[in-house]
Amino acid sequence: MSDNLLALVIIIVGAALTISGVIVLRRWRLGFRPLRGFAALTTLAGEAIESDRTVHVALGDAGVGRESTLTALAGSELLGFLAERAAIGERSPLATMSDPLGLAVAQDTLRATFARAEAPERYDSGAAVWVPGGPSSLAYGAGAANFAADRDASANVIVGRFGPEMAFIAEMGARRELVQIAGSDLVEGQAVAYVMTDMPLLGEEMFVGAAYLEKDPVQRGGVLAQDVLRYVMIALIVVGVVIATLTN
Repeated sequence: MSDNLLALVIIIVGAALTISGVIVLRRWRLGFRPLRGFAALTTLAGEAIESDRTVHVALGDAGVGRESTLTALAGSELLGFLAERAAIGERSPLATMSDPLGLAVAQDTLRATFARAEAPERYDSGAAVWVPGGPSSLAYGAGAANFAADRDASANVIVGRFGPEMAFIAEMGARRELVQIAGSDLVEGQAVAYVMTDMPLLGEEMFVGAAYLEKDPVQRGGVLAQDVLRYVMIALIVVGVVIATLTN
């Protein structure tokens, strides 16, 4: 099977499962497996407003137009969600990133969110900060941690492309006893998130924010389809191992 045909089959199967998931969710109203990170975001936004502090959203080296485009969009969704809640307060979320295009995306996300909330005057271009560094840059990790500390952040939401440098941000948060949600599309970053933060987002969990936060039916159907495919793959692997064991 050629690569193009395989890609077409995957797209068709994925679309069919997503549509089926939307229909199933509408008819039976099934729940998702709980993810503490997404469940806590609304609370974090409210606590930041009450304490007149900000939430630090670290996006790392994720950038649009590269292989990390989906990761950048996932981080942008969370930034927009927090900005929408912060629009009723006085302080915008703080976003840090090391990808130059990520700066433009973050600024546009904040500007558009405050405009939709009819509070354009609360948009602060300085709330999105580019920290030079590049891929897996320890300089970015140290710089982002310093900005979050200087702005008196009440929580860290670390979602993007991170390697070991995530430890600098997480360590700052631990020292200041901040609530921390973290996820990365790199294995090294996932390891740091699991060990050093309160609520890690592992694997594909960081890409399902819209389904959990915005209750979008198509997004929710897609998440259900992913869960079904996961269990099917696990079953196929188990069956394959059993067959291989019995035939040897």
